[in-house]
Amino acid sequence: MEWNEGILKYAKEHKECTVYGVAFPDEDGREGLNLIVPNEYGTILMQQEVHDYGRGISKQACAMMKIVLNQSYTLSVKNQNLVKKGWDMITKSYVHIQNEDFNRKFAVTTNHPEFTKLALSELEWMQYMLEHKNLTVFVSPVEEKGLDHTIKVYYNTKLFDDFFGTGEENKDMVEQMIEAAKRTHYMLSRYKIEDNEVVAD
Repeated sequence: MEWNEGILKYAKEHKECTVYGVAFPDEDGREGLNLIVPNEYGTILMQQEVHDYGRGISKQACAMMKIVLNQSYTLSVKNQNLVKKGWDMITKSYVHIQNEDFNRKFAVTTNHPEFTKLALSELEWMQYMLEHKNLTVFVSPVEEKGLDHTIKVYYNTKLFDDFFGTGEENKDMVEQMIEAAKRTHYMLSRYKIEDNEVVAD
């Protein structure tokens, strides 16, 4: 499976990582590797999430890590084409930052707009997202209204059945997602959510 090959290639180049799972079908036909990546901000879990859309099951690569914020916070940063974004703007209120190129390519929603405008203006994070437009970033509290949060980074190509390109391509995808998770953690931890900010519903 090319996903497993990508995980193993990444782990061989980063000895600090730990690999879990099996890289070949077991007696029940199941297979799949997960990756634990320690870093300066904590630990990242790299895995495939299974999604059931009714017409079939697909797998999507996901990098997750924990962050503690001073208030409950939600964030969605998705690359959307202008047509879909235009339709969504009828029902959703997007946050815009001071970079028109970013605003054209990404749709941002959050419950703390002012904090988000400040945090997302971090130049290195913004430039990284513009260079890797296939990435999607979500942040949400672990428990409703809690302070422990999960950062999730997805790659927008789903893993149908057991194929997603070559092992080398998957290794590059893993690297991009892990780097985006670390940069998102750094970006959000630089600032404090102010008590007087109006919280969006």
